[in-house]
Amino acid sequence: MYRLLIVEDEEIIRRGLKNNIPWNEMDFEVVGEAENGSIALDIIPALHPDVILTDIKMPVIDGIELMSVLKNRNPDIKVVIFSGYSEFEYARKGIEFGAYYYLLKPTRKNSIKEVFTRLKNEIDNISRKNAEFEELIKKVRSTLPSVEEYESKPIMSSAVNRVITFLKENYNRKISLNEVAEYAFMSPSHFCTFFKQETGCTFIDFLSVIRIDKAKELMQNPELRVYEIADMVGYDDWNYFSKIFRKITGVNPTQYKKCKWKIH
Repeated sequence: MYRLLIVEDEEIIRRGLKNNIPWNEMDFEVVGEAENGSIALDIIPALHPDVILTDIKMPVIDGIELMSVLKNRNPDIKVVIFSGYSEFEYARKGIEFGAYYYLLKPTRKNSIKEVFTRLKNEIDNISRKNAEFEELIKKVRSTLPSVEEYESKPIMSSAVNRVITFLKENYNRKISLNEVAEYAFMSPSHFCTFFKQETGCTFIDFLSVIRIDKAKELMQNPELRVYEIADMVGYDDWNYFSKIFRKITGVNPTQYKKCKWKIH
């Protein structure tokens, strides 16, 4: 189950949200409550919530300030706003700080269920993509052999070692299949078959994983823009980079950079 923290200054509403919504049906568990953003920030390190359902207007630290802090301190936490204040400025600020959804009071139980069911499915999908990506990363890393490992293998395997070294050193520029095949002294079709047999990955998948893995490292630098990162890892077409990034990780580069999903 995913861990949910409810932040609401009105106790009757807070209790109602906790006790009257069938959270377990949506695969959520209420792990804590807070009456304002200050208390929420104090207990988040111990509770490790995946999602926060918060009001906006609260004493001490309101929902907007809470989201502002979370954006820098815990950007992986999803936030759903639950507020009676429908002014555009509140909605705009909520979106600016990454709110997943803006629920207006009073809200029907079914509306809350719909939002959290959709959120649960999205988190599931991201988790699945993360797991698949990690498996692919492990497979790629397991096929990054040392020279010593290949010394005892057939001469043909040394070609894979040469190609892998070449890809690791040149991933940041445009690389064609013909160029790599020529580097391995093979025809393109022979090289594709051979590389897949030796590594368990296609040449394109292998190169894409190396590039996206490097891109994720670069995204830890807040000074770099996504289009700059795309160029730094060998993609001159930002849209294509975004497509490959989303295919492998489940989120687009901007979402990943903003939220820094837990993929290491």
